[in-house]
Amino acid sequence: MFVSQLIAGGLLEERIKKVQQLLQPHFNQPIDLDKPPFDLLVIRPVDSIGIDEIRKLKRFLSRRPYQAEIKAGLITEAEKLTLPAQNSLLKTLEEPPENSLVILLASQPANLLPTIISRVKITRLPTKSQISLSPEEINQLTETLKQILNLEIGERLKLSLTLVKNKDQALQLTENFLFLWRQILRDKAGLNQKQTKSLNQLNLKQIEKALKNTEQVRKMLVANVNFHLAIESLFLSYPRLN
Repeated sequence: MFVSQLIAGGLLEERIKKVQQLLQPHFNQPIDLDKPPFDLLVIRPVDSIGIDEIRKLKRFLSRRPYQAEIKAGLITEAEKLTLPAQNSLLKTLEEPPENSLVILLASQPANLLPTIISRVKITRLPTKSQISLSPEEINQLTETLKQILNLEIGERLKLSLTLVKNKDQALQLTENFLFLWRQILRDKAGLNQKQTKSLNQLNLKQIEKALKNTEQVRKMLVANVNFHLAIESLFLSYPRLN
């Protein structure tokens, strides 16, 4: 019997990579969460995860594996489980069916019941605030952002197709832009040593709006919105440099 897992902290793409590492030895094909293998059920919330989804998970895990060594259930944002759903999940976490594995992902597991936490093995990744980009990465990302901000609408749409080829790349780029916009905001407030000084012609209102839009698109991606449309929307929402 496998021990149920909780992967907490870090960025979403880092939690997903950890999932892929856990599952890959038991599957005879690459783990793509957008097109999961037959024996992997991925549960992604829209607003919340209710008891119906947990019942579906239980039925799925009760069946014998078809192609892989195990049946696996993945909940990508476990903090959005409703209380009835969490209570319904307890027994399965403690005693999953034979040859099955349940994995929960959560940026911050504080919203999970203590009884959930006590029934899983926890892998803690560095929290978002501990994750940073190197000066070289910041420079490269800044140049990419400057390119976007200098382009007209049609050119932005073309660039979005070049920069992002799948959902994982879309999430990575969005998380990186979130980091960069925070740096730009801190620069504007005089809290940094002007790491992003090449963008200091942006005003505070533009920066705050861009930061808010980037966070909104990140949530859209987590909710499984089409990644091309999400990134196009993001690029079009950014201000244009004078």
